[in-house]
Amino acid sequence: MAVGSAIAILPRYVEITPRHRYPQVRSFSIVCTDDYTWRGRGSDWAQLITATRGMLTVQTDAGWWVAPPGQAVWLPPGVRNNIEMAGRVVLWALYLQAPLTQALPDASRVVGLSPLLRELWRRTIQLKTLDRRVTQQRNLLTVLLDELGGLKSAALDLPLPRDPRAVRAAVLLRQGHAARPTRGAILREAGASSRTLERLFRGETGISFGAWRRRALLLRALQLLADGSSVTRAGIAVGYESTSAFVAAFRRVFGHTPGRYFRREIADSS
Repeated sequence: MAVGSAIAILPRYVEITPRHRYPQVRSFSIVCTDDYTWRGRGSDWAQLITATRGMLTVQTDAGWWVAPPGQAVWLPPGVRNNIEMAGRVVLWALYLQAPLTQALPDASRVVGLSPLLRELWRRTIQLKTLDRRVTQQRNLLTVLLDELGGLKSAALDLPLPRDPRAVRAAVLLRQGHAARPTRGAILREAGASSRTLERLFRGETGISFGAWRRRALLLRALQLLADGSSVTRAGIAVGYESTSAFVAAFRRVFGHTPGRYFRREIADSS
């Protein structure tokens, strides 16, 4: 199975079942050279997914998670997902048997990667698997689990509401960035009033509809920036009338200007 225009072939062990007692950890890397969505992924094992080059978006039934370099998406056992890869992406995937994850997060999230965790992950990819019956690998696995236990969440998610009306609005916003649908168009598609959408989004995602919309646009801008767009072009693409307004909004959400954000993430992931 080729990945877009990828030069890599997916390993045979992507789908893993719990009947395999050994090894306890599996990992691999693939290269995607064109836009591609890897659909219907799922495993009884927990997953950690990152892009060491480019950016990926993971979709589950609960929402969307965006991971630029330096960040990863954590998925507990049993979570089915799609992975959207834009442009050239180098993807790393780490699978852990469910019993290893009892002290790890029980919900999907975006997490930061420490330099040590990246190097442990890199070594695991080289070995392909970790098996506690092998002394060296058992020691590596122990340190790996210690580092995973220190994962810190990053605000790079879009929680998905449950009500069908709010879901329709969310999907339109998520898919319609280039067209920048008007509020009226969103309300018509959702079949709900502005007040109803505000109530549904606050109650089911924890943030207001307006805040959800702004975050969706900024996460889209993050993808454009990772794919090589200038700050000005990314800001215009998601509806900001000036570069300064876009930079200010970006800094409020992500804590840094776009330029500093990517310099930091690239340095952290190298």
